[in-house]
Amino acid sequence: MAQLDLKLHLGKDGFWLNLQQELYSQFLPFQLHSKDAHTMSFVQSLAQDLGGGVYSALWARMIGADVSAAFSECAGDTEQLRAVGKRFRDTYLSAGGAVHPSEVFRRFRGRDPTCDAFIRLHGLHRLGRQQQHG
Repeated sequence: MAQLDLKLHLGKDGFWLNLQQELYSQFLPFQLHSKDAHTMSFVQSLAQDLGGGVYSALWARMIGADVSAAFSECAGDTEQLRAVGKRFRDTYLSAGGAVHPSEVFRRFRGRDPTCDAFIRLHGLHRLGRQQQHG
């Protein structure tokens, strides 16, 4: 839905139904029914002011999963866990609003955010493997 929404807002890639059919096969594991035209049912992002809120909430969950993964990656190593906790305190808990959120994340993780932890959190990484083997 997000990719479709972006393409619709850019308005350069053609008719919405063709876009839906193209994106459906890229992102969903089953075939689109020939009479399915549900795209326009996501009215909040197209006709109301909720579009930014929908994606900012999703972005916040992705960032949260990435931050949480930093702690999980310590795998019981107490010293490493302390270092990550200290880095979290020194970045997220102490920066307040004085530092841009993207910079706070970079200081904490040492890189830009990725969706990898969010994908793992929701079990979506297994879907890719099933499609490759199925």
